Amino acid sequence: MGIDLEGKYLFDLNYLDCSKSQYVSYLKQMGYRVEALYYNCLDSTNEIMIQIIKQKKSRYHFDELGFQHSDWQLIGLEKRDIHSESLYNIQEGIKEIIDSGNIVFVSVDTFYLPHRKQSYQKEKSPHSIMIKGFHDNLIDIIDETAPIFSKFQYPISELEIAYKNGCGFRYISYFEPITFNNMDDLKEKTKKLFQDFIDNRNETYELFDSVDDLLKLKSPYFNNLVETLQHLSASFTLLAGSREMFVHFANFVDFDDEVLNLAKKSSRIADSLRNMLNKGILRNRVKENLVLEKVNTLWEIEIKLNQLLLR
Repeated sequence: MGIDLEGKYLFDLNYLDCSKSQYVSYLKQMGYRVEALYYNCLDSTNEIMIQIIKQKKSRYHFDELGFQHSDWQLIGLEKRDIHSESLYNIQEGIKEIIDSGNIVFVSVDTFYLPHRKQSYQKEKSPHSIMIKGFHDNLIDIIDETAPIFSKFQYPISELEIAYKNGCGFRYISYFEPITFNNMDDLKEKTKKLFQDFIDNRNETYELFDSVDDLLKLKSPYFNNLVETLQHLSASFTLLAGSREMFVHFANFVDFDDEVLNLAKKSSRIADSLRNMLNKGILRNRVKENLVLEKVNTLWEIEIKLNQLLLR
């Protein structure tokens, strides 16, 4: 199980956090049908509203439903997590895992990593990196410099500081192949999982219904325009990424073209909304009528998509 990710593109970073985007990117490059695990990525606008607007989370802390521990088994993998208070204590084990052809994923704090220029010595920020090799006391790591992966090298002493002073996630992870049935079974299983998900999904389109009040600063959640636009941008970034991931799943399980086309339109319009809102952040103003027009168009598409899926 080995592949060099340096120079390869990241997948689905608009929706997934850093660790899950790394898992997906690595496993897709390895040929695993990770899109089968996107069966519950079609988050409702209600859920996005709750987490990003009401709870004021950043999009990187959005708690999506996917990629639970048992999910990996669907595509023939077991995710192994090993806890240790120190990298020194498990460095021989890490070497063995790498020598067997695996990449090792490690949780660190980027406050201590010079190559993470935005947060280095500025703010505590949990992050995932990938260990791909050892050279004497130096460790080769892979990390994203979006939109691609790049290689960096650190003494184990420096990486140990970033590991031990992180946010409590003191573990390493890697993937091992297990018995896999066949592709037809995988499609049927994930179709059923999707149907269970969509039948229990709560969607009242609360996010769309709230945009007007949010922009006018009449909502109870924000009283500052830039902060409002930042969280709306995060909301529509997640929406765009969610629908893009769903397109991959819908393709995998052979959904109708009408479903695919509506999901693609939804992702595209949500992404253009994100861009419009990001410009507003820079200018500290936004053309509310244009935003609302695009929101209403997106709302109509989402209604049609959900009606098709709930037949």
